[in-house]
Amino acid sequence: MPTNPNLKHVYDNSNKVTDTGLSVSYRQTFNGQYWEVTRMAKKQYQFIGMDKDTAYECAAAKRTQYTRAFSRIDTSSGAPQRVYAYECPSDIAPQHRDGDVWSVSISVNEQDVVASQTRVTDPASLFTDANARNYDEDAGASSLTLDGATRSGGVLTVNYSQQISGFNAGAMVVQYKTSESSVSWTSVVGPPYAVPETGPLYVRLAYGGIESGTIVVE
Repeated sequence: MPTNPNLKHVYDNSNKVTDTGLSVSYRQTFNGQYWEVTRMAKKQYQFIGMDKDTAYECAAAKRTQYTRAFSRIDTSSGAPQRVYAYECPSDIAPQHRDGDVWSVSISVNEQDVVASQTRVTDPASLFTDANARNYDEDAGASSLTLDGATRSGGVLTVNYSQQISGFNAGAMVVQYKTSESSVSWTSVVGPPYAVPETGPLYVRLAYGGIESGTIVVE
């Protein structure tokens, strides 16, 4: 059966539809010993109009992007300590729409918790790293977009665009994983960017606390 020529083979702004924009809220509760300060992030969006293979690749890339380190409270040693759990709490799945058309639905549902001995005036100040996460928001002057990546042998070539004030290309690094569920990224300075010669790569760019979205390179 011929492939529909109108189907998308990318997952970027051209086929992204936001159903519910990013919402970040905070909650503080006192448990009798200390304050539990919680950050909650929610968003619902889709990448639409893709062929099946692209949709499954998109879902894998987005699960990798949303596998993050979430702060939790550990009291095993007595006093509450900040620890991290690596997981992907967001719901991300390819969906068959009609005929050859597929989409990927992303429902962000993140929660981070830290302890404080006093009530916090500005809860966001406790979640600097979390507030720098990439939610495919295209945040204007702070955006870093990975437009494409190709591999030849053990060398990765990337195409990107950015809108970062005072941008220094030498300070940007390429990060990759070889497994969707891996919790650690390998950082590579370049160009050229040396990567494994074979096997899938989950690739993103990092510039300080700014991260691009993730794409898959086969």
